[in-house]
Amino acid sequence: MTEQNQSPRPCKVDHTQFGGIVYPSDFNPNRRNQNGKNGSTIARRIACDLQFDRQCRKNTENRKIREEMKNDQRNDETEM
Repeated sequence: MTEQNQSPRPCKVDHTQFGGIVYPSDFNPNRRNQNGKNGSTIARRIACDLQFDRQCRKNTENRKIREEMKNDQRNDETEM
């Protein structure tokens, strides 16, 4: 019998979001039980990464608006 090895589908990378940083300590089961009074360090990092994504999205939207306004000003000046 001939075996056919199927390679897994290549993973599509989404560059529109920051995926966060994975630390070796994230996989240490002994470290997970050492949550401080502020909760899980992993959950806190995930929340910070999501906030970073939101801020980047806002910056991109604001940049587009500024560029559109600049283009509108140039068009108005050339029409005069």
